Amino acid sequence: MRWLRFALWPAGLAFGVAAEWAGRPDLIVLDAAAGFALVFLGLVAWSRRPGSRAGPIMSPVGLAWFLGTLWPPAVFLHRGPLAQLLISYPGGRLSSRLQRVGAGAAYAYAAADVVAGSSYATIIFALGLVALSARRYVGATGTERRARLASLTAAEHSLAVVDSLYRLAGSTAIFQSSLLERCWRDVHTAAQHLQVQHGRWETAGRVLFGLEPASPII
Repeated sequence: MRWLRFALWPAGLAFGVAAEWAGRPDLIVLDAAAGFALVFLGLVAWSRRPGSRAGPIMSPVGLAWFLGTLWPPAVFLHRGPLAQLLISYPGGRLSSRLQRVGAGAAYAYAAADVVAGSSYATIIFALGLVALSARRYVGATGTERRARLASLTAAEHSLAVVDSLYRLAGSTAIFQSSLLERCWRDVHTAAQHLQVQHGRWETAGRVLFGLEPASPII
């Protein structure tokens, strides 16, 4: 797929220039900036994280944006892949039936320019998109909280193991020439970082009991 990424750089640039050349002169700067940002940022994300589908979805959003400029009946077509990108954040994969149904409805809505041009349909579409995106975000946040708790546990166990070895080594461990002394200092230094300090146990406990974390470090 690397060849496709390389090919999309000049193709996206040429298509965008052609679309803006034929579009409205009064909107050329803003329209081109939005389209090129979507295309090229998507390609960068695709190159840096090829295992994620976010980049391969973002670039077509920009291409569909330019297509709408070049061909007015497709002016709302970019909303389909854009909705999929937001619903499937951050990995770009639709992991549930509800997300797949939502993405399919978004593509159908975007393809029907008569419906997509309605203000009422746009409001309903936006509300549904916000609801699905928020649901995905809440799930991702829960995963991050569990990861923080796992990090705390790993830090505590690492400290316990190194402290036990340090005590068992006797007086030989106190000299700077000892490899164990360096390991002991490194582990204790790492455990002093904000995300794995003892205070984070209180944060994790509050979250597990359904309380507000009372700390920005979750």
